[in-house]
Amino acid sequence: MPKDDLDQARERQSNADCLQVKLFHLLNGSVATAFETLKDAKLARAAYADELAKEYRPTPKIKPQPLLACYESNWLQKRGYEEYQQKVAAYEHQLSKSNKDHSPAPPPIPPYRKSYMAYYQAEQVKALLQEWDRVEETDPRILAYILGSISYDSADFTRSSENFSYSAVSQLPQKWRDRIDENNARLVAANQSPVDVNSLLNHPKELARPIRESAAFGPD
Repeated sequence: MPKDDLDQARERQSNADCLQVKLFHLLNGSVATAFETLKDAKLARAAYADELAKEYRPTPKIKPQPLLACYESNWLQKRGYEEYQQKVAAYEHQLSKSNKDHSPAPPPIPPYRKSYMAYYQAEQVKALLQEWDRVEETDPRILAYILGSISYDSADFTRSSENFSYSAVSQLPQKWRDRIDENNARLVAANQSPVDVNSLLNHPKELARPIRESAAFGPD
């Protein structure tokens, strides 16, 4: 959980995740955007704090810790080890090929390391389980589908929002670039200045505007 300076807010929690976020924004050139997003999140929490405190807290249907432990060991670690084995197999194949044709040997594969859920990932799952407690549905298969879908879309609960901060035009999804082009065509037809896509880099709110406006028009 980051403070206003993106350092860890909890003294007993590791600062590694926050350092990783800092490095990402420094390398991506999106430090200003990160602080703006953090400020918006803080304002939202303050605005809804009283209402959240009044919310009904139903009896939990499922304990979070056993579920998190199962997810970590039977998905994150199992899948991570399978991916590591695939890398080892590819390395051995390339090494055998280089020995035969005397080409440069591939770099060695680093030792395998287990992956564990970070604190914020566990908090995301706990928040989802709290919402599950509020609905009448009790079929565990429905919960499994919900968690599986969100896990896939959020990269194992590491993302809580769509990332609209890009440092290069080539990083933009092609569909978004197409929408910007469509929006610019409409602006030109209306004798207005088109949007320079380079001015949208590392400015997520400005980037979202032409994409949203183009989507609002729908297909011609």
